[in-house]
Amino acid sequence: MIIIKMKIQLLLFACIIAVPSTRSATDPDLISWLPGLVKQPSFNQYAGYLNASVNNKLHYWFVESQDSPKTDPLLIWFNGGPACSSLFGLLSENGPFLVNDDGVNLSYNPYSWNMKASVLYIESPPGTGFSYTVDGKLPSSDDQVTEDHYAAIMDFFSKHPTLLLPPLFLVGQSYAGVYLPLLAVKLQDVQGLNFQGLAVGSPCSNLKDLDNSLIYYAYHHGIFSQQLWTDLNKHCCNAEGTCNFHDNNKTSCVNSVGQAFYMINEIGINPFNIYQDCAGGIPPPGKFHKKSPDGRYYYPGVFRHMYSKNPKLESWWKVLDQTPVNKLIVGIPCVNTSAITSYLNNPYVKQALHVKDGLKDWKPYNPEVDQNFTRQYPDMSPTFLQILRTYKYRILVYSGDCDAVCNFLGNEWMVNNFGLEEEVQWRPWLYNPGTSDQIAGFVKEFSHIAFVTVKGAGHYAPADRPGAMQQLIYNFINKRPF
Repeated sequence: MIIIKMKIQLLLFACIIAVPSTRSATDPDLISWLPGLVKQPSFNQYAGYLNASVNNKLHYWFVESQDSPKTDPLLIWFNGGPACSSLFGLLSENGPFLVNDDGVNLSYNPYSWNMKASVLYIESPPGTGFSYTVDGKLPSSDDQVTEDHYAAIMDFFSKHPTLLLPPLFLVGQSYAGVYLPLLAVKLQDVQGLNFQGLAVGSPCSNLKDLDNSLIYYAYHHGIFSQQLWTDLNKHCCNAEGTCNFHDNNKTSCVNSVGQAFYMINEIGINPFNIYQDCAGGIPPPGKFHKKSPDGRYYYPGVFRHMYSKNPKLESWWKVLDQTPVNKLIVGIPCVNTSAITSYLNNPYVKQALHVKDGLKDWKPYNPEVDQNFTRQYPDMSPTFLQILRTYKYRILVYSGDCDAVCNFLGNEWMVNNFGLEEEVQWRPWLYNPGTSDQIAGFVKEFSHIAFVTVKGAGHYAPADRPGAMQQLIYNFINKRPF
């Protein structure tokens, strides 16, 4: 591995000397014309495939900074899932283009993060979006994806060697709370790479904290009754007031937790933003949950951490994980993805993005990839601490305060439990929409890490609060006060 890294580093530095600052107009990955735009962009953009391995090919879309692409920071963005496409983030959250409702035309995003940063979007794991495996097999894992991401990024730098020089940040959301810390540990060993930190939104980084906090979050947002709250405290908490909603083996607790998760996931609330409507109306009963024969609730599919994992019923969980109910979840629950799906499956768009011929239609989420994915790290706290102990890299953890998928309270607990000394106490941070300052959320800071809430935002904070999120990210990557 050391020899491979040395060869990569020598190759990349040789490329810096030999290759001009901009790539040739004949570059096969260059997007020369993007359908749906009245006026083509003034910045360069590229799309194609990165070699994660001989078998695994990851599709990417790279947009250069609209300001100073030679010196502005480089951000590498991952959506989560696993198996949620990063192109969804590009076209609905923080990229330079937004898909119109007609699914054909694009509008320019005034809050795009590439206004002052170059951004690389990678679709991962293989089988997600336009990424694929040569052998057609989809099993993957946290460790495998980390190796894929590292190799793909090295391949990207071989295509764009001058981008080794600007500051590099990893950014993403949701299950990227696992992807990014693991990848950061590998990148910190690459000599000559200007890696400076990571920013992860609504991360699913500590499942125990998220499960336990979600009960408090849901009750105090009026999602279930006082009686159920009383039952949960009675059946799941000890005399000292410590509660375990995550993996409690008591039948009475498991049943109460199941009822609580049923209220959150099943009745039609949009868990990605509890104050937004569920697109398409209330989903049909049973789409996101099943009952075991004794009446206990389990939740296969998207919200895998939102169930009470009773070891006595693990065999039932495995049975549910293979049931047809999972096959129904081909989009993102309560989120309208039809326009983006139509746009990306346009054959002219696929051609512009240099998509391999013969692939299945693009989907924002691929349940087959999810079902074949092995989650190895239910708690990323040790990895975050490993990064922080280097005292070299900065970390931003941000959470929309309307998100019930990976709620802000659980992520605050995780950061608090790192045991670091608080340097800036909880305070509001401000966003100026052009007329007057507004409170955009709250922040507290420790050495080399900050925890931030985004007021009024859900799981997809850059889509819900685009201006505030653009400012937040720019402040972070430029070392400005929040």
